[in-house]
Amino acid sequence: MHDLPENRGVNFGQINHKNVWKYEYGARNELSYRLHHESPLAAAGFAYRVLKGMAQGHVSRSLRLRIVKSLLRGVKFNPKPRFPRSVL
Repeated sequence: MHDLPENRGVNFGQINHKNVWKYEYGARNELSYRLHHESPLAAAGFAYRVLKGMAQGHVSRSLRLRIVKSLLRGVKFNPKPRFPRSVL
């Protein structure tokens, strides 16, 4: 959850050299969530939509490769939240 004045959704066709780092984290995190908390099919569907969006947006090969690597990192990425200790 992020506090933004406007939430327009994610368009992987708008990746460029200045914003690719945000898309890398987003792709990794969302693939991880879908894989570990939903299903492998949900993760595969997400990856397909990302690849399709980049193709439709004519994203350069070098940037596509960075996002594909992020998707692959999402397979192993499965953070466990730390909860604060209760104060006695």
